[in-house]
Amino acid sequence: MDYATAIMRLSTLGPGRIKNMYLSYMDDTALASFCHPYSPIIIYYYYQVQYIRHIIHPDDHTPVIIVIYSYISNTRYFRSTVVMICGSINPCGVEFMLPLQNKFGSKTCKYDSEQTRKEMFYYYITAFFIGIITFHTKLAIASITTGPPYAHDIDYFRQHLATKTPYIAYPKPKVDTIGEKYDVLQFQMVSRHGTRYPSTGDCQDIGKIIPYLQTSKNKAVVGWLDTYKNLYPERRGKELDINGMREMYAHGARAAFNYPGLLDEILDDDVFLYYSALASWSKRTSQSVIAFQQGLFENHQRSSPSNLLEVDVQLAGNNVLGHQDRAHKQNLFAPIQTLFFENGTNVAQADICKRWKEDIEGNPVTMSEANKYKERYVGRIAARMTQELGIPMTTDDVEAVYTGCKFDITHQNRVDTFCTLLAPEDVPILEYRQDLEYYYTYSYGSELNTKLACPLIQSVMQNMENAVNGKEDYTRMDIKVLHSESVFLVVSFLGLFKDEQKLRADWNQEQINNRQFTCSKVSPFGGNVVFQLLADKNENPQQKEKGTAKYVRVLISEEPTIIPGCPGEICPYQTFKNIYQEKLQCSFEKLCN
Repeated sequence: MDYATAIMRLSTLGPGRIKNMYLSYMDDTALASFCHPYSPIIIYYYYQVQYIRHIIHPDDHTPVIIVIYSYISNTRYFRSTVVMICGSINPCGVEFMLPLQNKFGSKTCKYDSEQTRKEMFYYYITAFFIGIITFHTKLAIASITTGPPYAHDIDYFRQHLATKTPYIAYPKPKVDTIGEKYDVLQFQMVSRHGTRYPSTGDCQDIGKIIPYLQTSKNKAVVGWLDTYKNLYPERRGKELDINGMREMYAHGARAAFNYPGLLDEILDDDVFLYYSALASWSKRTSQSVIAFQQGLFENHQRSSPSNLLEVDVQLAGNNVLGHQDRAHKQNLFAPIQTLFFENGTNVAQADICKRWKEDIEGNPVTMSEANKYKERYVGRIAARMTQELGIPMTTDDVEAVYTGCKFDITHQNRVDTFCTLLAPEDVPILEYRQDLEYYYTYSYGSELNTKLACPLIQSVMQNMENAVNGKEDYTRMDIKVLHSESVFLVVSFLGLFKDEQKLRADWNQEQINNRQFTCSKVSPFGGNVVFQLLADKNENPQQKEKGTAKYVRVLISEEPTIIPGCPGEICPYQTFKNIYQEKLQCSFEKLCN
C-alpha cells in the first residue's frame, strides 16, 4: 500500500489509558495503536492530546514514527513528543516503544544494514518536519473554516435527542385510510406523556454549566450567554409544558378524525360507555390524558350541542374569556371524561419488580457499555471543547451542554444557544451514548426487560378476545398514558426495533448508523404503541360468526409497523395471538421474586 498520512484529534488520556487505544479506521481517520505503555507518552488530564501524525510503511515490520502534539491547558502552546514503534504495526504486536532521541542502537529498532539505518534516519527526520508543517497548516485552516459556533439543521437535530426527542420530530400522517376497507372495532393505546421540563437533576446541570461556560474568554463562542434566559428552574422539574399539551391534544384530534365510528359508540348522549382512560400517579401523565381527551372529543361534542355543558361566562360581575359583548350563557365545555390513576403491573412499571431493582437498576454492569462509550468518544468531544473554550471540560460538562441543547430545541425551537458548542459529528455520538443506557436499563440489554410488560399485554389481549367473541360491552377505546419505561417495555415484549446483536460500545460507526433501536423512535415524548382490532368490511356472515375476519394492526407513534411473524401490517387475529401465546403464560410475581 502507499504511505498513509493521517491527522486526528484524540480524547483526553489519563495515566495508564494510552495502552487501551487500538488500531481501527472510522470516518477515514486513522487511530493510533498503543499496546505497550511508555511513561514519556502517558499524557495526564492537564494535557489534551490534539493531533497524531503517523506514517505507515508498506512493510508491516518497518518502524512507524509518531509525533504527538499535546495542548497545554490554559496556554497557547503545544508540546510535541516524538515516538517510534518498532516491529509489527499490528495493534498488540508492538515490540517496544520509545522517544526518538538519537538512540539508534541495540535498544532501538534493528535494521539489516548500515545503509538502511541511514535511510530510515533521514526518513524519520523528513517525516517529523512534514508532520509539523502539516499540523500547523491544518490548524490554520481549521481556525478559519471550522470550529464553534457550529450551525445545525434543526429538523435533523430534533430527531436525534434520544428520549428527549419531541413527538413532532417525525411528521405524523394526517389521514389514516384504514377505514376504507376495515372497521376499527377497538383502539388501545400505551403512550408516554408529552414534552416536559427537564428533571430536577437536569435543571441543576443546566444551572451549573451556564456560569461555568461564562468563564470562557472565547466570547465569539459563548457570547449568547449574555442575553440567555434560563427557563429551567428546579421548581419546574418534570412538569408538562405547553408543547406537551399541544402534542397530546393534536394526537387526540387526529384519532377523532380518523376513527369517528368508535366515538359514536363511546359517547351515548352525555354518558361515556366502553371507554377507559388511565394515567400513572404523576401530574404530567394525567395532564397528558386530559389534553388527549380534549382533542379526541372536542369536535364530536361541538357538533352535538346537547352534549355540551352550558357555562356562565360572566362570574361575580366580572367578564371572562373575552365575552363582554356576548350573551352570558355559552356552550363551551364538554362533559368531564373518566380518568383513573394506577401504579402497578398493568402499567408496565419496572421499579415495582424486585428482581429488576437488584439485577438491572442496582447492577453496575447495566451501565458498563454506556460508560465505556462515554469515556472513549464523549471524552474526545470534551478535549476539543477544552481547546475551543479555553477552560477544562469533562464528559459530564459535555452532556450538560447536550441537555441544555435538547431542551432548548424541544421547548424553544432554537439551536443558537447550547447547540452551537456541539459539532455536527457530536450529535450521533451523544445520542448513541444515551441509547446504550436505555437499551440495557429498559430494553433488550436484559432478557428480563422483554417480559415485564406481560401483565399489560395480557389485558390488551383480553380486551381483544372480548371483542372477537362478540361481548356487547367490550372496551372500544382504552387510553393509558405512562412514562418512557412503559413504552420501552411494551416494544421490547413485542420484539420491535430489535437488532440481531446486542448494542455495544465498540461498534463501528456503520453498525451504529444502521441499528434498529433508537430512543428517538421507540420512546420520544408522547411516543406510543396502539393496538387496533379490525374487521373486514367485506366479511361474509360465516366469517363474522367465527371471527375469522378479524385482524390486528399495531402502530408506533401513529405509523403502522409489522409484527415479527405477521405477514404484513394487517395481521390475522389468530396469527397475532399465536405469536405471543406462549410468552403470555407468565406470572409477574414469579418473574420478579
